[in-house]
Amino acid sequence: MTPVLERPAARAAASAYANLPRPLFTRLPFDYRVVPPRIRTAGLRLLARLTPMPSRFPSWPIEPSLDTPQTGGFAAPFRAGLVLTHDIDTRAELELVEPIRSFERACGAVSAWGFVPSRSWPTEEGARGLAAEGCEVYWHDLRHDGKLAFQPLARIRAAFARVDEASPWATELIQSFRSGHLLMTPDLMTAIDDRFAIDLSIPDTERHGPYGGTAGCGTVVPFLIGRCLEIPLSLPQDVYMRHVDGFDAIEALRVWQSKVEHIVSMGGVAVLNTHPVWVNPWRTDMWQAYRSFLEWAIDRGDLLVTTPGAIRRLLIDDVPRPAVTPFAAR
Repeated sequence: MTPVLERPAARAAASAYANLPRPLFTRLPFDYRVVPPRIRTAGLRLLARLTPMPSRFPSWPIEPSLDTPQTGGFAAPFRAGLVLTHDIDTRAELELVEPIRSFERACGAVSAWGFVPSRSWPTEEGARGLAAEGCEVYWHDLRHDGKLAFQPLARIRAAFARVDEASPWATELIQSFRSGHLLMTPDLMTAIDDRFAIDLSIPDTERHGPYGGTAGCGTVVPFLIGRCLEIPLSLPQDVYMRHVDGFDAIEALRVWQSKVEHIVSMGGVAVLNTHPVWVNPWRTDMWQAYRSFLEWAIDRGDLLVTTPGAIRRLLIDDVPRPAVTPFAAR
């Protein structure tokens, strides 16, 4: 698929993403979560309607300029990878892990689960239980309050170290990171590169997210940032399609499927992120969309349903990795 070490255009686009202006909600003197979710999503819908979509990089849902078909990354019959991720943003969502895994397990699919240290951190037993099934656990932000990316580097490093000290098993089990709201800065990327082997934070192209308009690194093929493998979030997120764009579940499913067709043609990695608060057996419309998507993806026969760590081992663990600074602030 690569060479993943030689993606200067993707790295430049990711650097530009990490240097985007800080979103206003991250500067609020209070936690944005005091505003009920329905009001927050209504505000995003209004902002999306009032903000014209600029015709600039990256286009949505597919940015065609950076990628060319890759070969050799996946053994036949597979032509691309599929990574299922689930962001567990609150403690209440821990109860939704097993119902979702029950369906995935019946399909023979593995997945990756992201937990927030101060809000939804799993027990060691829970994390090891997922790992025993072939799944992975990733670290999802710190408090998910929009503040982490904009802390000084030393403070981010110290926060990571405190979590590792309190949960020694995390150093062994957790090698991937995703920032809250997919926010990124050069300092956060440097701290991620220090602690993790994989980052899942940067979308290839996201619309109506915290940066407004469209934003992302423009590629569906993983690449290195420093020593860390960036696996872009390459399928549109449930919350924006359903609750901001106003797509129904059938429309969301069609967007996912059409994007996968593009990713397969490029030999990249399709990364789907669903939030159990929005996609679970008791929210029947999007749950059915997720079920239909996974069954369709498996039935294709050309998608390797796997985990972030397996993607890294497949692509670069036998390749020397340069020790370079991830990004510089502009």
